[in-house]
Amino acid sequence: LTDNHKVCTVGDLKVITHPTLQGHVNKKECKCARCSNDCTQYKYNKPYRCQKTAIEIMACILPKWHPSTEVQKNILDLTPDQDTANIKAIKDNGDILFD
Repeated sequence: LTDNHKVCTVGDLKVITHPTLQGHVNKKECKCARCSNDCTQYKYNKPYRCQKTAIEIMACILPKWHPSTEVQKNILDLTPDQDTANIKAIKDNGDILFD
């Protein structure tokens, strides 16, 4: 993957694992556009193996680093009430709560 597809990042892997094109089959005889391009450009006859390998690698990536994981709101962020209390505390020279 690093030699033929120049994969260096998780994002590069994700490009290879994108949903397969119409007409794609996981066989060396596949003639879909991606496989045909890979066969021509990289001179190998089993391009589906790269996709399979990329999918296997992506399956090993922890959710924190996986690109398909939705970003969750930080539970340490201040609530709107806490923000308001901080504004009042600044004016009154009181205690400020930091996130």
